[in-house]
Amino acid sequence: MGANSKQGWCLFGLLVGFPSLVGGLAALSEGQSWLLAILATLAGVALVVISSVGLYRIKPLEHEGMKSNRPAPDVKAKSAAR
Repeated sequence: MGANSKQGWCLFGLLVGFPSLVGGLAALSEGQSWLLAILATLAGVALVVISSVGLYRIKPLEHEGMKSNRPAPDVKAKSAAR
């Protein structure tokens, strides 16, 4: 799902952390298992924050090694133009 392994793991963390956060908050509001709701909420917050920071830090590395976004020129077209 990500362009590289780090992005994939960060996206996975977001996909697991956000439902955990929302589920923990919903359980707290309904008065369900107080300890489990707190643990789910804290785990969700931690996963979302860690994944977001990871994605932010890796963003500048996405296009590393690329000279430009333009396609490579056709060698035959260059030689025919001469």
